[in-house]
Amino acid sequence: MNIVVSIATAMSDGSAHAAGTTSRCRVSWREYFLCVLGVLILLPTAVPAQLNQTWTPCRDPLRLFSNNETVNLLPLFQWWGRQPVPHYGPGGQVTNNVALVADLSDRPLTAWRRITGSEVATMAGDWVVEAVIYTSPMIHTNGRILLNHPPVAEQQAYNNLLTQLAQADQQITNLMRTYQSDTNAEQRNIQEAEAWRRSNTKVASTGYELYGRRAVEKQSAAQNDLRLQTGLMAAREQIRTQLAAIPVLRGAYHIDVFAMDTGRTNKQGWAIYDMGIVPPRPGGP
Repeated sequence: MNIVVSIATAMSDGSAHAAGTTSRCRVSWREYFLCVLGVLILLPTAVPAQLNQTWTPCRDPLRLFSNNETVNLLPLFQWWGRQPVPHYGPGGQVTNNVALVADLSDRPLTAWRRITGSEVATMAGDWVVEAVIYTSPMIHTNGRILLNHPPVAEQQAYNNLLTQLAQADQQITNLMRTYQSDTNAEQRNIQEAEAWRRSNTKVASTGYELYGRRAVEKQSAAQNDLRLQTGLMAAREQIRTQLAAIPVLRGAYHIDVFAMDTGRTNKQGWAIYDMGIVPPRPGGP
């Protein structure tokens, strides 16, 4: 940062410079603040629905069940990634229906389906879901299901990250205000110091040094404000990256998971699907 303020030089060299030093800046703190403010204004402060999302349904391949069984969905995920995906025409119709008759004979883990939809109720910890149930990217049915071991942790992580993002945005805004206050105070103290220097009174040196020290303190505070802002902006980007990996639809958490068809129904006649227990992700939500 190419900023030079002669007040700081005067304070380090002593009062002998009080009679002949003028304040100068190659780049003023105010100008630098305006540049930083402009950048911050251009940065988005919210997570628009379905914007910059990078989630994939093929996540969390390991699933645990109460009988100590572990299921590895990686073969299914690999198969899924090789399948054709629907292409839609202007009216929303699928234009590559030929893929609907694709051979599914090599599909692994045939009891597992991709489930998308929204939670409409809970029943003893399970979720009632208005679901779209995919056998392949092109083949699906619709229906209400009961989802065992629903993605509660992921939903909570999404809500927590939203809270952290809002807090980071507010802290950055507060630091911007504090920075402006500190730079304004620095400029006022520089002006006071210069006024004392020009006064040619017996106490000119004392006044110059007093307000010079205050200017240096405010300059240091402003620099610290910028350091804190930089750290918070980096943390905010990490939060946004984590949010982008979580399924969201219209600004709310969206179910998009793989779950196993248990072959059972509840008393309402809803098919029961089971996600299994998802082990915690290292370093992620």
